[in-house]
Amino acid sequence: ADAIPIGGLPRINPDEEKRALYEYEQLKKRLISDAALTGTFGIVLVYTLSGLAEALAFALGACASLFYVILLSRATDAVGSEDRLSQNRFAPVLLAFAGL
Repeated sequence: ADAIPIGGLPRINPDEEKRALYEYEQLKKRLISDAALTGTFGIVLVYTLSGLAEALAFALGACASLFYVILLSRATDAVGSEDRLSQNRFAPVLLAFAGL
């Protein structure tokens, strides 16, 4: 049993921390690329089935959702810091509603 030091945080193996951070970065990249690919596929599908006006509306929503995912990943990275950027994570949603 590992002893927990004063302050309540267990010791972290530096190699394990590096591996976990690498996996986290890869997961973020995959999430962003999946969101972009899904949006692109949706735009093409909507254009094919419905036309240009609907595809442009879908593209706007896809771009806003991609922007939101990027801001959300930055907000997650900033947990525990005083990063002001993370406080703007709802900006794409507010902009979308403002455009209605």
